[in-house]
Amino acid sequence: MREGMNQQDSLYTESQRFDQWWIWGIVLIAPLVFCWLIYRQIILGLEVGDNPLPDLFLFAIALVLGVGPVALIYACRLDTVVTGEGLFIRFRPFHRRWVEFLHPDVLEVEAATYRGLRDYGGWGIRYGARGKAYTVRGDQGVMLRLSDGKNCMIGSQNVESFMCAMLRDG
Repeated sequence: MREGMNQQDSLYTESQRFDQWWIWGIVLIAPLVFCWLIYRQIILGLEVGDNPLPDLFLFAIALVLGVGPVALIYACRLDTVVTGEGLFIRFRPFHRRWVEFLHPDVLEVEAATYRGLRDYGGWGIRYGARGKAYTVRGDQGVMLRLSDGKNCMIGSQNVESFMCAMLRDG
């Protein structure tokens, strides 16, 4: 959002996180494997493999490959705010500043159903044949057609309220 704006100026706000059980199941596999490796090699003193890693290197890899992805998924959040000026989104931790879609730049707004894997190759900040997408979960969102000829899908868990806010002041 622009300088000087606050939540009271908003017509609609939404914050989404990756809280699907299957994502956490996949992401937690690596830390569990590294915990087992550290327990086996450091606590029990049993070498892992024919050429075991030094303990310090094992810890470093466990932090980067085990804890890193968990921390990243935990930190990810898609914030969406609609104000009288336009739509503002921020996909944390990747955006430090708000991405602005001002009303004069938005030609058309429509509720849309998308297929995350097929249309955009997954969820997150993605690029696909249908344009750019900012999605976290589900298959519902708002498709923006912009004055520069590009399309942008913004995922939402509350499309009706999102659309009402966009059309009310757009």
